[in-house]
Amino acid sequence: MTDIAKVARAISGIRLSGRAVNKIKSEFRKVTLENEVYQGTREGNGINLNNFEWTMCQTMLINVISRQIEMSMLFDDPTVAPDMAG
Repeated sequence: MTDIAKVARAISGIRLSGRAVNKIKSEFRKVTLENEVYQGTREGNGINLNNFEWTMCQTMLINVISRQIEMSMLFDDPTVAPDMAG
């Protein structure tokens, strides 16, 4: 029987390289700044990090990356359990 908790721990341990993450963040930052979408605004002596447009863009980025991974996996050869009948 599969220990799904063990599988979940292993999957959650998969990491993108720092270089890949930084490239994505850099591209995201470039696009948002070019379009004047800021994460926050200065208010008094602090910063309010609650910009709806930025949050929407961040969510879109995460969804786009997720969909790209899903689409690429559609074209991978499937993994198939060994034949247990014979």
